[in-house]
Amino acid sequence: CKRRLPDAMRFFGLIPSFWGGKKGSAPIPSPRNTPATYFDSKGVLRVAPSGVMRPLFEYANGVWTQNGLLKEGASSNYVGDVAPEMYGAGVTISKTTDPKFPSFAVYAVTTPATQWVGIRVPLMSKEGSGVVSCYIKPVEVSEETQESLSIAFNINALFDVAPDGTLTGEGSVPVGDGWYRIEGTSASDGNGLQLTNAVAAPLSYLFALPQYEQGVAAATSYIPAVASPPAVRGSDT
Repeated sequence: CKRRLPDAMRFFGLIPSFWGGKKGSAPIPSPRNTPATYFDSKGVLRVAPSGVMRPLFEYANGVWTQNGLLKEGASSNYVGDVAPEMYGAGVTISKTTDPKFPSFAVYAVTTPATQWVGIRVPLMSKEGSGVVSCYIKPVEVSEETQESLSIAFNINALFDVAPDGTLTGEGSVPVGDGWYRIEGTSASDGNGLQLTNAVAAPLSYLFALPQYEQGVAAATSYIPAVASPPAVRGSDT
C-alpha cells in the first residue's frame, strides 16, 4: 500500500528517503530545535519534527487553505501533562479520543444544571499574567432557557454556546469539525485553568490541549505538555 506523506513534506514537494523517495531530500529546514504542532490540510493537528518547517493552514468558511509557512517565536506551556479535575459536584470527566487530535488526550465532560461548576487544570506556579487557551467542542447543550449558555474561562472571558453547538465570544476561533479554540488572559493565582458554567443549565462538551503561556499577546500553536512543565517550543525564526 502507498504511504501518505505528511503535509509538511507534500506541501513543499519533498520526498525524503525514509518516506519512500528514491534519492531523498531534506525538508525545508527550520532553526527550531524542538518539535512543534500545526494543523494539516484536513484540519488534523500534527507534530512537525525538530528542525522542520511547518506549513500554515488556516480555517475559514469550512475550508482549510494553505498560506505559506507557520513561523513563531519561542514559547512555553506551563500546563503539565495531567487530566482535568472536577470543579464542583455532579461533574463527570472521562478520557476519550477524537480524530482531530490523534496524538493527544481528549476528555468528555458533562456538567449538571448548576452555576459555576465544571473542570479545573492546575497551572505551574508562575508570577504575573499570561494567556490561557484550550480546545472545546460542545456536544449537548440544554435548550431549557431557550437562549445561549455561557462558559466562564477563568472568570475573565465569557463564551456563549447556542443550542446548535455554535460557540461565540471574543477569543473564540472555530477550527472545524465542531471544535473551537478559546483563550483569555489570566493571572497565575493558584486556581488553575477553570472552565465553568456561567448559567445553571447542563452542558456536555469535549475538552483538549490546555495551555498557559507568558510573554505573548495571543495564544500560539499548541505546545505538547510534559510531566514536569514547562514544555518549550523553540523559535522558527
